[in-house]
Order: sequence, then C-alpha cells, then structure tokens
Amino acid sequence: MNSKLRHNEVQLTYRLVGEDGHTSQLNRLDSSIREPSGCSAVAREGDREMLSTPLSRKDGETFYKTQLELMKQEKKTLQERLETVEKENRELKKSVHELTLAIENSAQGQVGGGYNTQFVFDIDAALDGDTNRIDHSAVNEPSGQEEIRFSCKINLEAHAGAVYCLAFSPCGRFLASGSFDKSVRVWKVENASDGPKVSIHGAHAASIVDLAWSSDSTLAYSGGYDKHVKEWDVASGRSTPLTTFSTSGLVQAVQISHSDNLIYVATTANTITWFDRRAPGGDEESAGVLKNDSNVNTIYLSNDNFTITSGDRLGFIKTWDLRKADTKPTSVTANGPERRPITYVHASPVLRDEDEGRLLAVNSYDNYLRVYSRGERLLGGFPSSMRVQHVLRGHQNRNWPIRSSFYCGKDYRPYRETTGWNSSNLNEADDFEFTTEEEVSDYKATNGINGSLLLSTGSVDGNAYLFDISGGSGTSKLIQALEGHQGRCYSVEFHPSEPLLASCSADSIVKLW
Repeated sequence: MNSKLRHNEVQLTYRLVGEDGHTSQLNRLDSSIREPSGCSAVAREGDREMLSTPLSRKDGETFYKTQLELMKQEKKTLQERLETVEKENRELKKSVHELTLAIENSAQGQVGGGYNTQFVFDIDAALDGDTNRIDHSAVNEPSGQEEIRFSCKINLEAHAGAVYCLAFSPCGRFLASGSFDKSVRVWKVENASDGPKVSIHGAHAASIVDLAWSSDSTLAYSGGYDKHVKEWDVASGRSTPLTTFSTSGLVQAVQISHSDNLIYVATTANTITWFDRRAPGGDEESAGVLKNDSNVNTIYLSNDNFTITSGDRLGFIKTWDLRKADTKPTSVTANGPERRPITYVHASPVLRDEDEGRLLAVNSYDNYLRVYSRGERLLGGFPSSMRVQHVLRGHQNRNWPIRSSFYCGKDYRPYRETTGWNSSNLNEADDFEFTTEEEVSDYKATNGINGSLLLSTGSVDGNAYLFDISGGSGTSKLIQALEGHQGRCYSVEFHPSEPLLASCSADSIVKLW
C-alpha cells in the first residue's frame, strides 16, 4: 500500500514540478492566473510552497482519503440537485400538458359533412418548435430502467427482400412474415431457428404489405399491392390459396372479424371493403364498401365486430359504424397540427373484464407516435371524444410507413385519468386502478415488466424503440433503443402473451428480442 502511494506521489510530483526537477513551468502558470483581491503576499507564497512541495511531505494516505471524501460529497450534492431539477421539470411538463389538453379538448370544431371533430394540440411539438427535428438528448431519452431490457435472441433469415409486415398467431405458437419478395413465411416460435414451418413463394404478384390470422390460428391472410387478399391453410401447409379476394385499389391493411366470417380491407381506392367468406365470389361487386375522401392506409376492427377505426392519407382518424346505413364516419379526429398521413392504428390489449382496449396508438409521417385515450364509453360510461395521452418521440418515420405494437404485462394495472371519468365506475375502479404516479412507480418497481404497459415502434434508422406508458398523461419514457437491423425497421409485433418482440426490416431479416 505504501509503495503504491509513493509511486502515485512521484508521478503527481513529476507532472507538477516538471521533467528537469524545477518549478519554472508551474510558476509561470501560477503567475498567469489573476489573483483575487485581498490575497496577502504571505498567503500567495504559502500556496506556491504547498504546490511545489512533493506529496511525500504529507501523509499520503490521509491526503487521498480526504480528497476522495470531498469528491463523494460533491457528487452526492450534485446528484441531489439534479434529481430536484428533474422532478420540477417533470411536474412542470405534466402541468402544462394537462392544462393544454384541457383547453384543446374543450374546443369542438366541424369538418364538412357534419362530422364531430376534435382538433388535438400537440404539446411536445409546440414546446420543441420544430416538428422536423428530433432531439434525442432532450425528449424521451432512454431512462435506464434496468428491470425492463430486451436483447436479440435470434435472426430469422429466409426472405430475399425487405420484410414489411409481421403477425403472431392468436395462440402465440406461430409468426407470419410478409416481404417485398412476394413470399409469406410462417415460423414456429419455439424452434424458429430450424427455419420456416411454411414457405409460400410467389404468394402475390407484388409486394406483401399486411398479414392477419383467424381466431383459431389455422388460417392466415395476406394482402398485397397486386390488389388481392389471399387465404392460406397454414395447418396443412398448402402453397395455394383457399380463396382470393379482389379489390379495386392496392391493399393497405387487412383485418378479420372475431367470428372469422368477414374480411375487412383498406385500399388506395379510398375504400374500406369487407368480404363475407361464406358467400361465393370474392370480388368487390359482392362486397360491402365504405367510401372515404382519401387513401385508407390502416384500419382496426373493434371487438364488437361493427366498429372500425381508420387512418388515412389526409391525417384523420375516423370511426365507422357498420350497422348504420349512412356511410359517413361517426367521429373524426385530426392527428396532430400538421395532419400528416397516418400509417398505422391499433388498440391496446383488453384489461380484465373490459370489452375494448383503452388506448389507441397512431403512427404517422411526422416522427411522432401518439397515444389516445379512447373515451369512457369503452368502460360502460358516456361517450366522449378521444384525448391525447402520450406523444412519443425518438424514432424516425417522417416519410416511411412504420408500425407499432403494445405489450401488456400479466399483472398490469392502469392509471385512472380523473378527467371525464364516469362516476358510476368509481367503486369498481378503486379496486383495480392507480390514482397517483407514486402508486404506479412503486408497483412497477416490484413487478417489473409484468406490471407495465409497453409500446414499441419501428424506425427509419433501423432501430426498434421501446416506451413505457404505464402512467398517466405525459409520463411516458423511452426505455430502450433496440439496435441491430441494417435497414429501415418497418414493423414490430409483440407476442400475444409473452414479453417477446419481433421486428422486421429492409435488411430482409426478422429478429426476435
């Protein structure tokens, strides 16, 4: 110990005194520094003598221990100050966020045709001042939440072109992937390293853009830019489609009713078309059609089997009631101030005995992923408009169709937003929901990923981004950027019950995390 201290003293003295054993360089440096007023000549001489004195004249061990303690105390003080500032910043942002939403949500507008429209103000965009710039260091910086960390487990390589879409089967045993190479692959999750269970080459005459499954996980559906939706018998492994459904526009999205009888298709012909599998034909003349005023890029079918949510090229989120003869949407929401084209909409998983997921995630061409609260009508309350609950940043999708996916931990309990809550549900809610952020934080600290609600999204930079949205409005956190793809990460898909994430990319690879 003493020899090591002595070595350190010699090295420090060597640097201070100089190679030739003189203090001329140190004295020149000392004289170049402006001396504070009121400093006596005796004090200055004492300081010079102390600096030029070799450390061996001091008790080396005591000196180092003293310096270490001083540094520890300074670090602790700085950390406390930083935590205080961060807490104040969080509270300020939350207050501004909630106040802005309260003001904007109270303003109702009208769009042609008598639609009820709520124009949502993007607080993060307003604070940032530039929606074209992504500041990774200022907003949604990874929080370092160590209990939730994903790593790449396996690369699935079988496609010869960019992989655009993914879909886990409802049973969770299979993963389907669709590619620009016009093929569909079906992987058995438990032994995916063995290669695809089913490979359908030339499934379409053009790129495949969406996939869906029947409720029993035996049938898969693919939609392509060849204007067709095809039904595949995965259980038998047949490479020819059972049925082909034709549309007048390029297929953008495919959804299957929970009864498995109806197939809903979004197209570039400004339509939402649905086919009855039990009816002969398969062409658009025998199908039902909803007319929109722009390309329909994405659709989500609610569990009630008659409500469809769409996102379109003009940047509107629309709700359609298939039971009504009037084909106009029942509600329209402008997605952000720029109303950039929407690329994907989907709802969060259903909680407990509820009929619908509470949240709606919306990807769009503006580098934002917005999460809306879908309204108290989903919980048996009175109808209400959607409200922005989180605006997520960090990923990039300014000009590319990027998709996202929810994961709900098996023990997750939601945070109850106080605004707009129907009092008839209060007693039930108290047993299941949190009412303070402290409760949410403590619960997640104990339960980790099982007590969390996560949202992942692809990104043009090749990463998949993972956000924690377990808390109330404006409390989202970017907890991890999953790096590994060498091209645009088009889509991500969480397993229906396990914390397993699939991602696909322009690099032709599917990754499991």
